[in-house]
Amino acid sequence: MATQCLTRMLSAKLYKDGNLPEVLHKSTNFLCISKGYDIKINYDDPTELTVEHQLRKMFPELVDPSVAHSFRYVHRLDFATSGILCLALNRNAAKHLSHQFKNKQVLKYYLALVRGHVEDDIVFIDVPTGDLEDKEWPGRRCVSSHPACKDPKITHTLVIALEKGLFDGSPATKVVLKPITGKQHQLRVHCDYIGNTIVGDYTYSLRQDTSPDRMMLHSYRLSTSMPIEDLDLISQDPFTPDCIKEWSPREIIRTYEEAERLGNMFDPHSSDVKKVEIKEVT
Repeated sequence: MATQCLTRMLSAKLYKDGNLPEVLHKSTNFLCISKGYDIKINYDDPTELTVEHQLRKMFPELVDPSVAHSFRYVHRLDFATSGILCLALNRNAAKHLSHQFKNKQVLKYYLALVRGHVEDDIVFIDVPTGDLEDKEWPGRRCVSSHPACKDPKITHTLVIALEKGLFDGSPATKVVLKPITGKQHQLRVHCDYIGNTIVGDYTYSLRQDTSPDRMMLHSYRLSTSMPIEDLDLISQDPFTPDCIKEWSPREIIRTYEEAERLGNMFDPHSSDVKKVEIKEVT
């Protein structure tokens, strides 16, 4: 296990040198991969290494010259986020999967290491998010109570604790994150809002969390059922002590499988779940 994990870590760190992502699923309709961290999906500058360039190298026969950036990217991951990314290989497949995402019929779970020990084992975050108007540092998002928040939208995240321990000697928690909505930077903003910023999140730690070699957020699980094809994908867990030497779990709260069962049965009105809502500025 340790040798396999070391190989995965070295491969992930060398993505920018051209190492290729892991293929999780390939059919006539879809190509699903595990994206590396700190890599863009596509970019107009042809000198910048991207997922597009990696996949063009791996699957030149799947490149579609009729679409921008060679492939149909039905959903996206942040530059810093690793994990499951699905590409449609034809127009009909793109239509079906886009419909699933639009109608919230895609089951998604992320793994993360967050700063501090999450106070409650299960937290439902019902906090709208929007664009942060900041000309000096564009691209950030914020919660609706921020005075510079623009056009906030309803945003929901479920946080389920897996393990509590230490990251590089400081309290940290391994969590499962279920995005019930799908807004940009939603998971990162919500974790920061409850006081548990994702480890290595340079942006939402206000440029303070610089010691880890990556942001510890990973798209771990994706599942959906469509008339043309079902997708049921699971990726490698990159946040184990074998993979992350700074991470030392001390208390096992539940397994991932138990967390997913809780997530699948989640009721936002349950008294067993702590609900976090926006704190209005007075």
